[in-house]
Amino acid sequence: MCQHSLANFERKMGQLVVLNEELNQKIKLNGRYKDSLSTILSLEDSRNSVRQNSTIQKLTYLTIGYLPIGLMTAIFAIPSDQNVLIPRMGLGGFVVSIVGLFAITFTVAVFIEPILSSFGKLTTTRRPPGGGGGARSWISLRHSRPSSYNGDLERGGAE
Repeated sequence: MCQHSLANFERKMGQLVVLNEELNQKIKLNGRYKDSLSTILSLEDSRNSVRQNSTIQKLTYLTIGYLPIGLMTAIFAIPSDQNVLIPRMGLGGFVVSIVGLFAITFTVAVFIEPILSSFGKLTTTRRPPGGGGGARSWISLRHSRPSSYNGDLERGGAE
């Protein structure tokens, strides 16, 4: 009887080992499927982002086109008794000012990166080595805590 129970136990144990191996293989396969699906979804998100960027770019160009028109319309809508405009500018002055302002706006829009980088060169100041202090020094001190620091003070505990 004991021999029969032992053989039955070993047989079932063997079945469990085989089943365990099959489950481990399925888990690995599901992990690969998950990674593949994640990659596909990430690629689709990237494609959607490119489409959205293209749409935003078109809307930006449309705004650049309408910006001078809106500004000149607002200026020409000011009552003549305010003496904002040169007298008798009329429709010709309106059209010329819109075209001129559009050309300036378009030029700035096309060359915005070099313009901003030149402003960055003008406003960048160099600090002497080891000097200056400020937030940058506080951040470097904060990240160089001793290894014995456990964060009790930030969590509201005692030292």
